[in-house]
Amino acid sequence: MNIIKSLVHKIKEEVNYNISFHLMIKEILNQINEESINFFEIGTAYGDSSTKVIFGKLLNTGKKFMMTGFEPINEIHKVAEERWRNYDNVEILKNYFLSSASIKFLVEVIKKEIADDLTLQNNIKNYLSIPLEFLVKRELLRKPDIIFIDSIRYSHAGIVNTICELNLNDAVIVMEDDIPDYGELKIIEKHFSLTNLKKFRCYPHQWPYISFRANKRKDQ
Repeated sequence: MNIIKSLVHKIKEEVNYNISFHLMIKEILNQINEESINFFEIGTAYGDSSTKVIFGKLLNTGKKFMMTGFEPINEIHKVAEERWRNYDNVEILKNYFLSSASIKFLVEVIKKEIADDLTLQNNIKNYLSIPLEFLVKRELLRKPDIIFIDSIRYSHAGIVNTICELNLNDAVIVMEDDIPDYGELKIIEKHFSLTNLKKFRCYPHQWPYISFRANKRKDQ
């Protein structure tokens, strides 16, 4: 009976961590031929979900690595920072992965994409009120090999713009698409030239993932 209970417990654990998500991260990591890996996670939240999976997969590569999380909400950042404070190869920054120019760009994008006026105005207000000290700073950044975007809905275009603005185009971008029917991807494809596009369904997770490289803005 104990053996059966143990097996059931292991199966539940695998479901909770989502096998297909594990496989996706492993596939992405296998694309990196460098001796060490620099991984950005944008939208770390409490650092207890995807962060743990990604850290484990990085560890399994046997390579040196650095994982940088971006979580700007103060109360959530404190929890994530405390959770990872004893790991020398993990840092949790209290920054948005946005620049001033990317916020201006993002505001113009969402004006065309968000139909509900109240939702639109709330989004614009939130982005324009971000303090300058919470924006991304070039000097904080090591050049990333992989950038994992798990941010709020309609923010992805601004993040991709920051990637291009900071000349981080060599990075593999992995993005959760939380607008139905690949809505975030459709927005990004309007404004950026993408290559190596792949789509992943990580059942039973509601939203799909996309990986790609962003070469440049189409209007520049």
